Amino acid sequence: MALSPLMLVLPDSGAATTVFNTVLGVVLPIHGHIGMTGVLTDYVPKLSKGALGPSRALMLAFTGITVVGLLKHNLAGDGMTKSLKQLWRGEVKEAK
Repeated sequence: MALSPLMLVLPDSGAATTVFNTVLGVVLPIHGHIGMTGVLTDYVPKLSKGALGPSRALMLAFTGITVVGLLKHNLAGDGMTKSLKQLWRGEVKEAK
């Protein structure tokens, strides 16, 4: 998580950027999954005793879909680094 700001100084493309994007695209969803699993463990049994297993399975499905989506975006699309930078750059006007 501490390396996330590094994406702001990396170039838009290159081998190091692709590796960084790929690692970050896997680590961030897993980090969220671990945290959310703790929340589910604490609060779901208080709501319904039989819902913990299905809620964990649903969380695993969401995490898997997120990892696959980010991998596709990082390997076949612009990548997380370039996409995040474009939030601050705004619209890019092409030279004619």
